[in-house]
Order: sequence, then structure tokens, then C-alpha cells
Amino acid sequence: MEETQTQTQDGTLPEGESVSTTQTPVDGADQGTSTKKREKKAPAVYTRTIGTSPLPIARVQKILKADEELIMVQREAVLAIAIATEQFVKRLMEAVQRVAQRERRTTVQQRDMLSVVRRADEFVFLDEIMQTVVPSEPPAKRKPKALEKAGEQATTLLDQFVVNARQDEEGPGDVFVNEDGTMTLLDS
Repeated sequence: MEETQTQTQDGTLPEGESVSTTQTPVDGADQGTSTKKREKKAPAVYTRTIGTSPLPIARVQKILKADEELIMVQREAVLAIAIATEQFVKRLMEAVQRVAQRERRTTVQQRDMLSVVRRADEFVFLDEIMQTVVPSEPPAKRKPKALEKAGEQATTLLDQFVVNARQDEEGPGDVFVNEDGTMTLLDS
């Protein structure tokens, strides 16, 4: 049994307070046999302070400077572009999240993004970009480094092991059991 008290510095209880007693199991086991379910977390709420953006302003400015036609860009314009980018990504991800929720999933997948890009007029300009990003066929299997360096004739350590194992299974030749119980190896 564990007792908890709230005391002042001189060791007395404040006015109107009493001693509360709680019981905790000694072995640390739960008193109920019910299984715990995962508690759903509330979505994180983001509040932007005025004059800031979650996107790094220096990075946005660096991207803008990559355009040779833009000579100088004011800091306020960079901030406006960063906020507009934030809002665009927010709208895109909300639409993608709705698609995943319709399919009763909590994880957003690449096919959800493609679905939104192809169906919503607002994001149709991304269709060309998404086609270059999304491979139409599964990626080819990577060749082992030993084969890449020496060409197709080289064998890897795994290949050598498999070949040796097959030879062991086949055996070196036929085994003949004599009448007296001894064995003789016959070469084929």
C-alpha cells in the first residue's frame, strides 16, 4: 500500500486537505484481464506565427535564385511564396488523405496520390510529373557486385556454395554394398 500526501515545508497538511491512500499491486500486474487497445492520438494542430513558415526561408530563396530571370527577390516575396507552397502541399495532402480514408486505410500510399492528381482539376498539372516519378513496371533486380565487376562469367560465393551443395547431393558416384556389409564406390 502506498500513501501520498501533500505537505507544506514544515511537515503539516494544508487547510482542507486530507491524506489520500491508493493501493498498487505489489507484483506490478494489472488488476483487470482486459487487453489494452491503442489509444487514438489527436492530430497535431499546427499554428503558424505571423511572418514565419515551416519551410526554411533560406532554402526557398536558394530555389528562387536558381531561376536566372529573377535577379533579386524581396524577403516578403520569399515568405509569401513559402506560405503559398505550404498551403498547396496542405490542400494536396488533405485530398490524398481523404482518398485513403475512403478505402478505410490510415496510411497514405502512392496510388492515392496518383488518384488525386488524375481526378482533381486543381492538381491535373502534376500528372506529367507523377508519370515520370512513378515507375510503370517494378524495378529490375540488382545484380550482385561480383557479377557487375567481372562480367557474366564470374560466380559469386553463393553460386559456388550452391554448386558444391548440388555435387554433394549427387554424390561422387554409385555406392555398392557387398554381401559382407562393406561398401565399394563404383566410378561411372
